Amino acid sequence: AEQSCVCNRPIAYVTCQTCGTTVMSRVQKSCAAHPAVIHLMDMEKCPKCFSNKLLEKYPANGNFSRSGRD
Repeated sequence: AEQSCVCNRPIAYVTCQTCGTTVMSRVQKSCAAHPAVIHLMDMEKCPKCFSNKLLEKYPANGNFSRSGRD
């Protein structure tokens, strides 16, 4: 069950596929191991256009830059 847990995954670049807004956060996902847990800072919708078409992207080198590009 631990492998299916998504609760402690790292912060990523979250990009809205509708308007292109990128922020550092996580996309809200249901955890198979902990279905009742909700992480309040995870994003359900884009903060700008409210679309739910969000994509998590991790930098290849593991380092984040303030510009949103690795």
